[in-house]
Amino acid sequence: MKSYLSSARTSILSRLAAADTTNFTASGPDTTANNLVALTGNAPVEVNTIRVNGMAYPVTWTSVTNWSLNVPLSAARNTLVIQAYDIHGNLLSNYTATVSVQYTGAVEQPQDHIVINEIMYHPVVPDAEFVELYNHSTDFTFELSNYRINGLGYSFPEGVTMAPNSFVVLAKDRGVFAATFGGLIPVAGEFNGQLDNGGETLTLIKPGATPDQDVVVTRVRYDRDPPWPALADGAGASLQLIDPEQDNNRVGNWAAVDTHNVPPPQWKFVTVTGTASSSRLYVYLTSAGDVYLDDLILVAGDTPGVGQNLLRNGDFETVLTPPWNVSPNHAATAISTGVKHSGNASLHLVATTGGTTATNSVWQDTMPLVNGQQYTLSYWYLPSTNGDGLTIRLSGSGIVSTHSIQPPQTTLDPATPGAPYNVLASMPPFPPLWLNEVQADNLNTLADNAGDFEPWLELYNAGTNALALSGHFLSGNYSSLTQWAFPPDAVINAGQFLVVWLDGEPAEATATELHANFRPASGNGSVALSRLINNQPQVIDYLNYDQMSPGRSFGRYPDGRNGKVQPFDYPSPGATNNALSRPVTLWINEWMAANTRTLANPVGGKFDDWFELYNLGSNAVDLTGFRLTTVLTNMTKFIIPTGKVIPSGGFLLVWADSSASANNTNRSELHVNFKLNKDGEAIGLIAPDGTLIDAVTFGLQSNDVSQGRWPDGSGGGLYSFSRPTPGFSNVLPTSRYAPVLMPIGDKSVTLGSPLSFIVSATDADLPAQVLTFSLGANAPPGAGIDPAGGLFAWTPTATQGAGVYSITVRVTDNGSPALSDEETLQVAVTNPAGLQITGATISSPGVITLNWQTEPGKTYQVQFKNDLNESDHWVLKVRRGAP
Repeated sequence: MKSYLSSARTSILSRLAAADTTNFTASGPDTTANNLVALTGNAPVEVNTIRVNGMAYPVTWTSVTNWSLNVPLSAARNTLVIQAYDIHGNLLSNYTATVSVQYTGAVEQPQDHIVINEIMYHPVVPDAEFVELYNHSTDFTFELSNYRINGLGYSFPEGVTMAPNSFVVLAKDRGVFAATFGGLIPVAGEFNGQLDNGGETLTLIKPGATPDQDVVVTRVRYDRDPPWPALADGAGASLQLIDPEQDNNRVGNWAAVDTHNVPPPQWKFVTVTGTASSSRLYVYLTSAGDVYLDDLILVAGDTPGVGQNLLRNGDFETVLTPPWNVSPNHAATAISTGVKHSGNASLHLVATTGGTTATNSVWQDTMPLVNGQQYTLSYWYLPSTNGDGLTIRLSGSGIVSTHSIQPPQTTLDPATPGAPYNVLASMPPFPPLWLNEVQADNLNTLADNAGDFEPWLELYNAGTNALALSGHFLSGNYSSLTQWAFPPDAVINAGQFLVVWLDGEPAEATATELHANFRPASGNGSVALSRLINNQPQVIDYLNYDQMSPGRSFGRYPDGRNGKVQPFDYPSPGATNNALSRPVTLWINEWMAANTRTLANPVGGKFDDWFELYNLGSNAVDLTGFRLTTVLTNMTKFIIPTGKVIPSGGFLLVWADSSASANNTNRSELHVNFKLNKDGEAIGLIAPDGTLIDAVTFGLQSNDVSQGRWPDGSGGGLYSFSRPTPGFSNVLPTSRYAPVLMPIGDKSVTLGSPLSFIVSATDADLPAQVLTFSLGANAPPGAGIDPAGGLFAWTPTATQGAGVYSITVRVTDNGSPALSDEETLQVAVTNPAGLQITGATISSPGVITLNWQTEPGKTYQVQFKNDLNESDHWVLKVRRGAP
């Protein structure tokens, strides 16, 4: 075997030597109209990788030494430096070449042609998420090397290109993707990030030489909430871009397909303009069936819904009586409060046979019309499978609307990764109009012409030309997108910030001040700007505001297209937005990621993770709109709801229990939608303007040991606390053992007599703590103790009187926290006993012996007089402590 292997090796080396070359060559076209050029050449066998201008591209070896690769050109004049590397990645400096190519076509930019085209963010099958890019250029190939997608945590490897009219698919898991959508769909790579089911921003970035030279190629902020399609949120459908030639950051340019291909009926808008032929209007079905109608409006002019409605009860909010008349074949027609487009009711039109005129229709005589004059009819209907067509017309057919009521039948795929999508359609360009700022609760920001502080909305024209607003609508809810139409003469100038008052008082409108016919919801609500496309409302822009406290506004910063939506502390109606947040001094002060027995969650009683916020500032801080996160690149993971305020010097306990639904205004604590990782991660606190207020990063945590700052709010080091203090000041565990008082016992003393004794204590800490003695607040006046030596002294006075006195004696160490021991003793204070002579003896002339009971330590005097008439006593003798 050894002989065979040696012989084979010799043979292979001989053949390689015969086929090998010592030259390294490269060539390409001098000029080309195609920006993807093929380079070819020869290379020695030792060459493994070929780089062009530092970038490695896939190499095709057509023989032992012949190679070819494709390189996209990105300029008119291109100098391509080709370098060779061996199998170990070492540069082979002798093998280099230079090729110059002149590109004669138009140089296109990726931001003009590459779009995020399809997003599967919440699939039915776990880990089947994907994102699709599409290059809608017809003839230009783009380089994707080192491009990255923020939000996916993915960067493209070197050598990846994107051909014209091609797709690039990135999957969460290749295996799951293949099993779900088919194994023949090419997957360019796997991303490590997680698409947020609650919505997030995806951004494709072309790297620059420095970060500030990065180029945003395409960006989209998707969401699960209206007006985004609900079918994409776990119902099996993806978000699909409708027109890649238009702005893919507009919600109106996205759709989702029902997995059952039978979409629920949606209200449809119809409008028709014509000349009056009569003042009688007929409404009828062309066959037996039923359909719902609402908001039937007939106005003078050519703008639907603008002006006086010449139909009575066209919104069907009152009973169906004259002026509406019902013919026998429509006798079952009635007002419906269960199904309606807007308001409280609609018309349920029911027919047993088809209609034509007054004898077989629902009809009314309108307010007088002028024959030959122009009028516009508009209405909403809910498609129905029961019936053929609906006709609404004036007698004489001057204005006629007739159409099928059948809902559309679809056979579309709910997801189309790597293939042309099935909702593709061409639509008019979106105007450069943006809902830039809204204030639903205006306390004192701006008053209208009537002097009222009403809700307002600001539109921004980011374009260079004035825009007519006729045909555009504002709405305070997504079920009635044409709630208020702009007047026919309304215009917004280039770069203008136009304020519209949302006060529900359209009668206050003037030529210079617009007032809509609705009011936005307080605190939480929506506003939408729409237009009609194929007689259907299309959302141009919207703002969903949440948990907005009075006086604050909500909008985009920076103004317009690329602005992120956020609350504002400083509203700026009619001017560029101010994103500054009020300055605060808040800290993430303490946290516990391994709580097994320390503190039970008041919601559910489990030992969940928690952390604590601390307000070091001198003013209370309203936390509404602040954000909390464990991923510092995802600054909107949790938004703090309305009602959470931290007073000056106060603490807020936050439960990381993934139970954000437990929050309400009656609970003092906060619950967030994430948990902490005991193996270590980060916690971040972000202001509404996106400013990082504080962040901590921690490692592996021990059970029931918290970590945090000491002193509170310090920007210094972090400490571990074996004695956690959630909601209170942090303390360092420098004392492990409390000092121990030696027993003292109860005492007694008589009034006027001193009481003294020495208190002693022991401490097991090493090194020993400094011990300090003190008395409790119950100590009587005059009592004291030496802090260092422990000598207690007290002489009860006659004013204090006899009785039993409770006195607490305490010893405290100097640890942090300081630990102590104490004893409360009872001191009995008695009155001194009256002196009683127990005996008197005359033992010899002039010698008298007196006997009485004495007390130790007392001094006694015997006084006498030789004559009772003497004024003073004589002192006979003084003895101490003796009878």
